Amino acid sequence: MMDLKTGDCFLVHRRTLLGKMIDVVETFWSKGDKCLYSHAGLIIHKGGTTLEVLQPRVASQNFYEAYSRHQVMVVRYTELTGEKLNKGISRVYQHYGHLYPYWRLPLEGLRLAKFVHWNSVFCSELVAQFLWYVGARDYHWFGVDPEDLEEEFRHWKNYQIIFEEKLP
Repeated sequence: MMDLKTGDCFLVHRRTLLGKMIDVVETFWSKGDKCLYSHAGLIIHKGGTTLEVLQPRVASQNFYEAYSRHQVMVVRYTELTGEKLNKGISRVYQHYGHLYPYWRLPLEGLRLAKFVHWNSVFCSELVAQFLWYVGARDYHWFGVDPEDLEEEFRHWKNYQIIFEEKLP
């Protein structure tokens, strides 16, 4: 089992209908490149408790149980301090219990969700918002998708990929 820490971010290749639809939209907008990850979340307890935008609400679950046999990437922001962590977690935790923003899906398909959001977030926007509040991102989070996060995690400084493969 990997050494998860509070504040670790993760990407997952989900096999749900919504996950497949996200794959199609991301692949279209990435000019045909196949997108590997369709979901993102945040570890809020080292035991694997998550904070995620799930259906029908923003909620928590156990990372290991939920994503067993799924392809995952777990990433750590290397400049994370206790003060930054508390600030980021407290900000994104305000979304806990909010409804999944189904009404924004057509906007996301057209790449307009970053302009119309009503303070509701998709999974990758929740993670990007956390990263913005801890100082890892230079710009806001609306309109960020899992492919954007994967690109940042692979190429931006101060991120360490601590695990990337299929969970047992």
